[in-house]
Amino acid sequence: MFVLITVIVGFILPSKINIEQTNVINAPAAVVFNQVNNLQNWEQWSAWKLNDPGMAISYGSNFTGKDGTYSWKSESSGNGKMTIVESNPNSSLKTLLEFEGQGSGNGTWKFEPEGNQTKVTWTFDTDMGSNPIASIIGFFMKGKLNTNLNESLANMKKIAEKEAGN
Repeated sequence: MFVLITVIVGFILPSKINIEQTNVINAPAAVVFNQVNNLQNWEQWSAWKLNDPGMAISYGSNFTGKDGTYSWKSESSGNGKMTIVESNPNSSLKTLLEFEGQGSGNGTWKFEPEGNQTKVTWTFDTDMGSNPIASIIGFFMKGKLNTNLNESLANMKKIAEKEAGN
């Protein structure tokens, strides 16, 4: 009976996950944009890396701007690769995340100047597919993803504001 209920709930839950977090950073858009556009900077503020010091990161020959890549290997977070698929300086950036054996997701970044500050919006989208068990996993994963995006933006805020002298 439990299995039947689990399968039914899995079919009812949405397969698509959409998460969006925003933070206002007291730094120019160029400073904030560079934190995301240069993939080497992610190690300083990414909640995934900071919470998993054993995560091994390697960079492609290009790690800045369009077609920049990095890969990660982690016992707790799994393995994967991220590629910048679109980079519009100081305005927006899009990434493709490929989770080894577990599908893919898309990150979208918007940088909106507000006086001397920058409003940063980070969106993550993925489709867990038609498997009802994957939908249940996605449902529980969503809360952790929200927390990690929020924590990452808070970490980035500290770094960018320090870099901007604020």
